Amino acid sequence: MRQGRGTNRRVIGIVTTVLSVALLVWVPDRAMAQAPTETSAQGLDEPRLLCEIAADEGDEDLERSATGRVRVSNLEPIPLRIELQTDGFDSEPLKASAPEGGDATVIIEVVELCDGEPVAVPVEYSQLGVSKGEVTSSLQVSLRIPLDQEAQRAALESFLERLEAESRKEGRLEEFRRLTADKEALLAGLSGFQQQNRTGKFEVRCKYRSAGPGLWQGEVRAEPLPIEVRFDGGAFEDIFSPVGGGASPRDPAP
Repeated sequence: MRQGRGTNRRVIGIVTTVLSVALLVWVPDRAMAQAPTETSAQGLDEPRLLCEIAADEGDEDLERSATGRVRVSNLEPIPLRIELQTDGFDSEPLKASAPEGGDATVIIEVVELCDGEPVAVPVEYSQLGVSKGEVTSSLQVSLRIPLDQEAQRAALESFLERLEAESRKEGRLEEFRRLTADKEALLAGLSGFQQQNRTGKFEVRCKYRSAGPGLWQGEVRAEPLPIEVRFDGGAFEDIFSPVGGGASPRDPAP
């Protein structure tokens, strides 16, 4: 009987020890699992990124297609405004560069929607200005979706054909022939001034990344920005625009 009681006491002691160890391990893990994540003053779990077309002052109503895409011209750079809501977070400043740029914190990508399948296209963009406040920071960017080499050459060929017709009309055909005597050299020179955007339906995709020591670290993406690049004219369209306030071919008829 005494041996039985001793055995029971030993069993109870072992069980009590095991339970005590389990509680020491389990309680901290549970407390950690239930601990709230760090948030900003606005209740954000991470910075928030926005990307939109920067409307001209006094022109807040952007032109949109029937599907809601913002419509922009193929003849002008696409103005973007990128905003980062950083309230409560210490993060790296906004800085844009080409997609392969090393120290950029803002990366801009564009995909063309071909039969519903997104296809990445080359882009060119430059940073125009940046502002930083206590709650938000914003970045102004000029974006281009350049033509591919084949489309660019076709656009320049069309420009020269039109220029030849205008030269013949004005009795300056010989001057045109001298200008285009070395056509390939001329096309190569003109290509550096070609600023048209590719036409079509696209999505602009922006992301922000911060990895500096002692700062918020991570990556956030803005909602994709759907745009439609409309055709407003060919290469060097302004050359053929009437002088003295006449309507440009890309302007709507009165």
